[in-house]
Amino acid sequence: CATVTIDPPGSGIPTGTVTFTGPGVNETATLDATGQACVTTTTLESGTVTATYLGDTCAAGSSDTAEAVVDAADTTTTVTADPDPSVCGESVEI
Repeated sequence: CATVTIDPPGSGIPTGTVTFTGPGVNETATLDATGQACVTTTTLESGTVTATYLGDTCAAGSSDTAEAVVDAADTTTTVTADPDPSVCGESVEI
């Protein structure tokens, strides 16, 4: 998520959208009533994600970055032989 705030002496809640770009993500979300925008993705990869707010009539645009670390899932590889057991000289499918 990204939160956009108006710096003092300004006030109010910014409106508009935030675009999230980076490895495996290119999504835009609308700011809610608190100035926060979030996206959900299943394609994010490790690397730098940039959140860019283009601004509205009362708030200038801005951007920030964060490092995303996505760990690879554990896997298991299983090998089987057919037939099992086999005898010497017999063809075996693996």
